[in-house]
Amino acid sequence: MDFVMWAQRVASAHPQLRDAVITVHDEWLDILLADGRSFRFRPGALINPDSDEDKRTDILNRLLSIGIAEAPPPPVDEQRPDTSHLSADVPAVSPHPSLLNTEHGTDVLSTPDTIPADDDGDTPAPLLPLVDSAPYFLNSHHDGDSIVYVPLTDFVAVGLVRENEQGDYPVFYSQLADSMRDVGEVMSEAVMNLRAYGHSSHPSIEVGVAALGQAHMLSILKPEGFQLSWWCDVELMHSIAEHVTADRPGDIPLFIPVAQDQLFIVFADDPHLIDVVRALIFTSNPPTMVYPLPHTLAADGWAEWVPLPGDELSQALSQLRTEYRQYIYQAQADIMNRWGDLGNVKEYRTIKTQSGEFVGSTTWEATDGHGSVPDTEMITFIREESPHPWDTEPAVNVTLRARVAREIWPEGFEQDKDAWPPRWKVTGFPDAETIERLQQAVNRDF
Repeated sequence: MDFVMWAQRVASAHPQLRDAVITVHDEWLDILLADGRSFRFRPGALINPDSDEDKRTDILNRLLSIGIAEAPPPPVDEQRPDTSHLSADVPAVSPHPSLLNTEHGTDVLSTPDTIPADDDGDTPAPLLPLVDSAPYFLNSHHDGDSIVYVPLTDFVAVGLVRENEQGDYPVFYSQLADSMRDVGEVMSEAVMNLRAYGHSSHPSIEVGVAALGQAHMLSILKPEGFQLSWWCDVELMHSIAEHVTADRPGDIPLFIPVAQDQLFIVFADDPHLIDVVRALIFTSNPPTMVYPLPHTLAADGWAEWVPLPGDELSQALSQLRTEYRQYIYQAQADIMNRWGDLGNVKEYRTIKTQSGEFVGSTTWEATDGHGSVPDTEMITFIREESPHPWDTEPAVNVTLRARVAREIWPEGFEQDKDAWPPRWKVTGFPDAETIERLQQAVNRDF
């Protein structure tokens, strides 16, 4: 059964939708409630079609219940907002944005530059940027070649694809070898193509308004399948940040790279931001999502937004953060182990602290010799007690902040300049004096 038809069947059995009209339009469910309210959403964007049917049904029923509760009332003249101050080419935003329907309110923002239309002719399919997490790009490495990509953060990069009627085809470095063009030039061309995508002479970006729980959220709507690609256009993202905070002075817009077709914008001062994070945890699926953590804009790119620890929001974000970092670092370790003699490639593990926060951790054992560790918050040094009577070295099991360990034992660590996501090369094992200093620093944060 087609996934959206399955979703329609489940929705029809929902106890609160017995008198509702439920129709299917492409990948969307349109639901008209008996009291005149309506909402719509795309089940495939929020539910993994390949997951267990019982789990899918449970998630869908919960989303339907939230959608019913948040569905806006039918518009009446008294409820319509004053739109006299809006220009003719900017549509009014709905006064009651729905939880899942980002099309209830849309805004069209101009891109910084106008792109002239290309001359007609026999030209290759245009290059477009594609944003994804590290495993997508790392898995393309083979025999000295890989997809063309540029890291945007420690865990997310932008690559290149050519879109044509047969699908989207990634561009490899070997395909650029004869063009005599550098990566920066080609990436710039792809971004300009994205700005001109689907428009004639005045490129723009469409932003939808929604609510998730009680949190306010914006979502990039177009182009289909490339919504997240805008994330690499930092200049345009700055323009959007200024636009969406015009009526929220002092607030910080947070951009969440959810999936290739989902880029969310939320706000740091929203007291209901936890509702968005809960929904991301509930629908989390690392193989199909990118890196759904909030980021802020810096002058030259992105920085992951990490709130002060100690509350529910911080704990929930730490759970989401470590889940995706562990998945990404596992993919990196699997690939590095196939590349040759890189020593012991240690893995990323998640531990829960007494405060309820989740943090990344790794281990380094006395028998490891040389290798590398992922960039984690914590590290554990381990030496097993020897069964041989002539080996009098004591057992060691010391866990502390990784940055503190690098400060105390700097000769053991060296940043791996060739690794992305970031790693640290490690050689040897701390001597007895250093182990004692590490032990004394187990409670140090800095």
